[in-house]
Amino acid sequence: MFNRIGIRALVVVVAVLLLLFLLAHFFSLRSSERSFRSIVYEVDTATVITLRLEPRNTRHREVVLQRAPDGWKVSYDNGTFLADTAQMHRMLASFRQLRSKRYVGQLSQVDERYDLVDTLENRITITTVDGTNTLLHLGRSTYAPGDIGAWTYVNRDGEREVYAVEGLLSNLVDQAPPEWRPHHLVMGDPANWRSVTFIYPQDSGYVFERTPEGWTMNGSQVDTTRVSRFMLSLSRSRAQQFADDRSVEGLVPLYQVKVDDRTRPEPILVRAYPAGDTFLITSTANPGVLMAFDPRQEFPRLFRPRGFWF
Repeated sequence: MFNRIGIRALVVVVAVLLLLFLLAHFFSLRSSERSFRSIVYEVDTATVITLRLEPRNTRHREVVLQRAPDGWKVSYDNGTFLADTAQMHRMLASFRQLRSKRYVGQLSQVDERYDLVDTLENRITITTVDGTNTLLHLGRSTYAPGDIGAWTYVNRDGEREVYAVEGLLSNLVDQAPPEWRPHHLVMGDPANWRSVTFIYPQDSGYVFERTPEGWTMNGSQVDTTRVSRFMLSLSRSRAQQFADDRSVEGLVPLYQVKVDDRTRPEPILVRAYPAGDTFLITSTANPGVLMAFDPRQEFPRLFRPRGFWF
């Protein structure tokens, strides 16, 4: 009889302990839910001095963005170059405050599902002027139409939680390294342009001038709608390839375009130098940057012949 009572007591004790364990686990989860971050990361962008990117597309070879007295610089593949100012503004704005859309789960449970494993994730280390380093692991970025918008699965290094954070952060970090450099040849709002001059060989160039009635070419009226479309395209013109190992020393520009913008102290001048089977391009919008232009695809879009407008 004693054994029977002892067994019953043991069963009761085990049941009570199990119940206490389940209750403790339940309230622990509830407590964790209440403590989940609404803001995963926040920084004063004026204090950021370095961004170390480990993009998936480079197999996590570092791309370093460094603040310098004359602007941001980008370093990769043993070279250091001027960084695109617009790209840097976008980058800093994207990481200024990472707001959580929702808690996703524990890293150990969702890492493979959301590309937060070593081979698939993107990584960024943000260093501020006080020496603080924050490493963020960026998983898959996703976009849904409507009010849902874009989000990225993010884990702060050393923490177990994964959050869905607003923005396409992985897409931003996972760019090819040259994309951090300035590609544009001409910039600005065409509404502020007073004239655009095309300088070609054998005096075959021409000048567009803005008048109250619209654009004229060499003083003659032209289709303003057509020219305005071209000007918008010109304001977005860019080269796709850099020519860091080339030089224009000793070369004479064969084609030039000059944009007189009333909001700039000096016109933007783009020069095209023939160099074998390509053109080397310089622009005063990006001093010191040398780019290459495909003569069959890119060149005709920028340097239109006079007869194109008639």
